[in-house]
Parts: sequence; C-alpha cells; structure tokens
Amino acid sequence: MVTKNRYASETLSTLEQEQNTQYKAKQEEYQSLKEKVASISDPSVLEETIAQYKKQVKDLEALCKKQQEVNAAKKHAFLEELNTAMIALDEFLKNKRIQLDNFDSKVENSKQEAVTLSEADQALLLLS
Repeated sequence: MVTKNRYASETLSTLEQEQNTQYKAKQEEYQSLKEKVASISDPSVLEETIAQYKKQVKDLEALCKKQQEVNAAKKHAFLEELNTAMIALDEFLKNKRIQLDNFDSKVENSKQEAVTLSEADQALLLLS
C-alpha cells in the first residue's frame, strides 16, 4: 500500500511538473503573441517592422548572390582542372599507343627476320 501511494505521489508530482512546464511555455507564447498584436496595431511599429524585414530580405538576397558567385567560381575551377586532366590523359594514351605501335613493328620485323630451319634440322631437334 505504501509503495502504491509513493508511486502515485511520484506520478502526480511528475505530471504536475510537466503541466507547469507546458503552462509556462503557453504563457510565454501568449505573451509573445500579445506583444505582436500590440505592435501591429501601432502603425509606426508596423512600418519599422516592415523596414526590418525588407532589410533582412536585401541582406539574404546579397548573401545568396555572393554564394552563387562563389559556387560559379568553384565550378569554373573544377571544370578547368577536369579539362587539364583530360588533356593529360589524352597525351598519355597517345604515347602508349605510339609505344604499342613501335612494339608491334618490332615484333613484325623480328618475324620477318626469323631464321627458318630446314626439315632435316627440325627432325634433328625433335630427335634430341
């Protein structure tokens, strides 16, 4: 029985704390909304708020434009780097193709210059 009472008491205490926290948050939200309504009803405050928002919009647009310029510069640098790499790869492949062609030519030349054995010589090789 004592354990049930203690559990109920702790549960009640926890619920009260949660409700108090929620109540304070709702009160702060209510106060904030009340201040906003009061400021909107005053034309000078409303104009000042609009001016602040317009300034924020201009600042954000400037920031956006600057970021676009930075991104464009990065893209340009990347494309330049990629182009340089592609040119280097093309040169490398050309050199390898030339080396392969030279090697093929040497193989063909060595085939043409190859010594052919007569049938008697070939028979001797097979016997030994």
